[in-house]
Amino acid sequence: MGACVMAAATAVHAATPITLPFGDFGLQGGPAIHLPLPPPPQVARPDPAQMRLVIKLQHPRGCGQEEARRQSAERRQAEERRQAVIEARSAAPRPTRLG
Repeated sequence: MGACVMAAATAVHAATPITLPFGDFGLQGGPAIHLPLPPPPQVARPDPAQMRLVIKLQHPRGCGQEEARRQSAERRQAEERRQAVIEARSAAPRPTRLG
């Protein structure tokens, strides 16, 4: 058995000089074999009164993580500012009232 080449409405066998027109293969004018399709399966449809619509939003991957990372950094900075204020108040001498 050898390779066949399809060219110019004929099939050419590569190993021998045999050529056949497509009509001999049943390829001319449409598909060679017409197979019947099986009937579609009968599926019981649910009662629409018993159905409910459920909608769940899906966020793109990574969006929530970036927001959480930003909020965490803001909280950390705010805590560092609070600690700096507390340290500055305790380190500074208190003014004394004269008179």
